[in-house]
Amino acid sequence: MKLKSTCSRTILGRRISVASIAAVMAGIVITGAVSAASLNNIISEEQKKLEVAQASQVKVDQLSEDRRKLYNEFKAVNKEIEGLKIYNKQVSKQIVNQRAEMVRIRQTMEDVQVTQRQITPLMLRMIDGLKQFMALDVPFLVKERQSRIDLLEEIIDDTNVSVAEKFRLIINAYQREMEYGNTIESYSSSLVIDEVDRNVNILRFGRVAMVYQTPDGKYSGYWDPDAGETGKGDWVESNSGSDRSYISRGLKIANKQSAPDLVILPVKAPEAAQ
Repeated sequence: MKLKSTCSRTILGRRISVASIAAVMAGIVITGAVSAASLNNIISEEQKKLEVAQASQVKVDQLSEDRRKLYNEFKAVNKEIEGLKIYNKQVSKQIVNQRAEMVRIRQTMEDVQVTQRQITPLMLRMIDGLKQFMALDVPFLVKERQSRIDLLEEIIDDTNVSVAEKFRLIINAYQREMEYGNTIESYSSSLVIDEVDRNVNILRFGRVAMVYQTPDGKYSGYWDPDAGETGKGDWVESNSGSDRSYISRGLKIANKQSAPDLVILPVKAPEAAQ
C-alpha cells in the first residue's frame, strides 16, 4: 500500500511538471503573438508618421517656393515702383515747365492781340508817311513808286493778308526808298520841253541831283525843287555846253558804258539859313 502511494505521487509530480512546461510554453507563444502585434502597430504608426512628415515636407517645399516667387515679385514690383517714382518726378518737372510755358504763351497771345490793335494804326501812318515823302521828294520813277503805295493801300484792308505780311511789304517799301538815296540810275521818260512832249533820258544821282537829256543831246536840264509856278519844283533847261557834256558822261557811267569818274552836275545850291 505504501508503494502504490509512492508511485502515484511520482506520476502526479510528472504530470504537474508537464503541465507547468505547457503553461510556460503557452505563455511564451501568447507573449510572442502580443509582441508581434505591437511591432506591427508600431511600424504602422511610424509609417503613418513618415507619410505625414513627407506630406508636411512637400507643403513646406511648396510654401518655400511660393515665398521665393513672392519675394522675386516683390523685388520686381519695388524696382518698378522706383522707376515710376523717378519717371513721375521727371514728369512733374515737365508739367511745371509746361504750365509756365502755357502762361507765357497766353501772355504772348494777349500781347499779340494788343500789338495787332496797335500795329494797324502804325501801318496806316507809315503808308501816309510814304505818300508825303514821295510828294516832297525828287520826282523820279513816279509811276513805279506810286504803284507800290497803291498796293500798300489796297492790302491794308485785305483780310486775306496777314498782319505780318502787310508789315513786311511796308518795310520793304521803306527799304526801297532808302536804297534810292545810295544808287545811281538812268531811265527813259517823257517831259514837256518848250511845250512839246519829248522823250528824254533821266539821270539820278541818289537824291542829290536829277538831270535829263534828249537822245540827240540837244536839250539838257535839271530838276529845281524851288522852280515852277507853285514853287514845288520843276524841270529847268540848261543851255550850258559843259552841263550837256557832263550829263552825257554821267548817263554813260550809269549805263556802264564808261568807267566811273568824277562828274559835275547842275545842282541848285542850298539857301543860307536865316
